[in-house]
Amino acid sequence: DDFQKHWMHFDIYPNNDLFARLNLPYVIKSVSDMTAINLFEKYNMIKKSQAIADKLVAKSIVIQLLAEYIRMSSSNEISITEITDSKLNEILRYIGNNLDKPLIIKDLSDMFQMQTPHFIKYFKKQTGYTPGKYILERKLHFARVCLEKTDMYVYEIMEKIGETNPATFSKQFKAKYSYSPNEYRKIFNKKV
Repeated sequence: DDFQKHWMHFDIYPNNDLFARLNLPYVIKSVSDMTAINLFEKYNMIKKSQAIADKLVAKSIVIQLLAEYIRMSSSNEISITEITDSKLNEILRYIGNNLDKPLIIKDLSDMFQMQTPHFIKYFKKQTGYTPGKYILERKLHFARVCLEKTDMYVYEIMEKIGETNPATFSKQFKAKYSYSPNEYRKIFNKKV
């Protein structure tokens, strides 16, 4: 028997949108419906094309694949976890709007009128991340998007995420994405 594996990766953060609140399995072990497999094959055929029409088709295929993934996960296993906690929404919004500033956990817990240990426990329970890990992930994600889609200098991107040490930034970025910021840009930014 042939063995095939198809893989997709999405960066989704808590409270970003509906998909951030879906509880979906990480793996679907077998696929009997050929729809998803055909979509993967079609995507692989056009993903490197520079034609505008092909880029639009590729994006639509990714959305179709996501829909197929949700459908194959079976509706009885899917639930939507609403983040209705206004305090958490406020914390996440504050972090997202202040990535360029030092985000000290003690200061955040004081700002939201919580004891630091309680703030850390509450944040992790609600998001699945410690506050420090969540902040770092958001900053690195922002930097990755800037490297892919803009011509900003690396030092300008660092300023936007409040990082002053190029060695630290490069080390953290490489640990997350396997390339230094400059290497990543050369590979993934088509504007450069």
